[in-house]
Amino acid sequence: CIVNTHLAPHYENLDQRIADYNTIVDGQYFWSNKKPNILSHDYVLWMGDLNFRIDELTGDEIHDIIVKAAQTSGGSNCDNNKYKRLLDEDQLNRVRLEGRAFSEFTETAPTFAPTYKFFVNTDEYDYKSRKPAFTDRILYRFTANAYENTTLDLQQLNYTSHPQYKQSDHKPVSALFHLKTRQLVLQSIRKKRRVGCLGPTRVARDVEDSSDQNSGAEDNTVDIDRQIHVTFRPISDWRVNRDAIAWFTITPNDDSAVDTIAPWDCSTNFVS
Repeated sequence: CIVNTHLAPHYENLDQRIADYNTIVDGQYFWSNKKPNILSHDYVLWMGDLNFRIDELTGDEIHDIIVKAAQTSGGSNCDNNKYKRLLDEDQLNRVRLEGRAFSEFTETAPTFAPTYKFFVNTDEYDYKSRKPAFTDRILYRFTANAYENTTLDLQQLNYTSHPQYKQSDHKPVSALFHLKTRQLVLQSIRKKRRVGCLGPTRVARDVEDSSDQNSGAEDNTVDIDRQIHVTFRPISDWRVNRDAIAWFTITPNDDSAVDTIAPWDCSTNFVS
């Protein structure tokens, strides 16, 4: 389950952010007896502009910490302690520890600078308007022992910000995860699938076992054991409140792979 939310803005609205979270968790239901709500899913990724701010510290104190961190690390995101003082005063970390919101989730401690608030089209913080804060976050949870004879697992491989994007007063963040799925799912996906071209007219349809399944038909199959990589091309002209087409490359990991470029919104043409 992937949840993307924009919680209540402004420093003083912490209680409303907490209420937003609990309203979503308590009120979101799915048409499934096995997974009726968000927290019942095997894996949950929760991301977005969560809007949690930094308490206690002044804007000048935050400025000094950010400047010192940049000087000591050369802009690298590999130092786990350079923003510790900011994270100790971070509202999200506090409410998680207090059990008021997101206590069911885990977050790898950010090693990047606060992602808000910047002057648009710059890398300069707007200190006069807002204190910098880690408003943009990605959290996760999983139920390791949800099934008999299978132990689920999730490892976070990366968590970073992307300061090269300047079209917003936020800097976007991304995370990379490696997760384990059930053997039953792998067996199901290993069934032959008839797949058309990768692109705007892509068609993917499960092929049931039958006596005439391969009668005169070309055997186009996908082997789940061959990893498929999807690489997104950066959006060069991204504007707030306007949809943009994200181009991507799909590369099956085999000798005959041919990269295919297609607009991301081609997924609306998939036939299941």
